[in-house]
Amino acid sequence: RWMYPFNATPGTKPTAGTRYTLGSQGSAAVGNITVTDTNGPGFVQVGPSATMISGATSNINPTAAGETVANFFIAPVAGGFDVFTSNETHIIADQVGYMTE
Repeated sequence: RWMYPFNATPGTKPTAGTRYTLGSQGSAAVGNITVTDTNGPGFVQVGPSATMISGATSNINPTAAGETVANFFIAPVAGGFDVFTSNETHIIADQVGYMTE
C-alpha cells in the first residue's frame, strides 16, 4: 500500500483546479480514491500524468458540501498518474497495486 503526499499542508484541502502527480510503477495503477469534507459539487479525476486532460473524465462526482465518496480506479501510468480536483476537498489516494503489460 502506497500513500503519496499531495504537496499540501497536512489538514488543509488541496486547491481546486490543481493536479498532483503520484506513483509511476507498472503500466497502470490500481487503487481507491476517496474525497471527504467536500466544499460542494464537483469531480475528481485520476489519469496518466503525460496525457491526462483535466476535466475530460471523472472518477468521483460529489454532489454536495460535506460529502465523503470513494471509488476504485485503474489508471494508465505515463510518467506517473495524476489526481485532479475541480473543487476543494480532502483527497485520500490508496494505491493497492499496479499492472504490467
